[in-house]
Amino acid sequence: MKCLALSDDLMFGSQIVQVGRQAGCELTQADSLSAWSEQLRQQPGIRCCVVDLNTRGLELPALVAAVAEILPVNEVRWLAIGPHVHRDKLAAAHQMGWHVMTRGQFHAEGATLLRTWRDTKSPTTLADGTSLANP
Repeated sequence: MKCLALSDDLMFGSQIVQVGRQAGCELTQADSLSAWSEQLRQQPGIRCCVVDLNTRGLELPALVAAVAEILPVNEVRWLAIGPHVHRDKLAAAHQMGWHVMTRGQFHAEGATLLRTWRDTKSPTTLADGTSLANP
């Protein structure tokens, strides 16, 4: 699964990439919204967006709008990561329907989540066609 991470934190951004690789994902990183948009255009097939909520100047609606210009937003899985003390940012991402993790949760469970997403065709269907939807 191809993923694109947005983080302007050199250390944490490299940790995101490492977790993605552990999960068997092809994960690249952008450090600004303009670089993010450019990478989306240059890399067809992005299916997962990982967003560091501490990225300077980040506005979630603007980010989603930038993605929507390039690919169908509902075909992308969204993961927001932030420090546990930034409850408002985490809550805002959750309200947008994103999967939300604190940094600690991401380090502990991020590879498992990304691996699960990698092995599913859509949020409700496994790669073999098995439905995960509630009956």
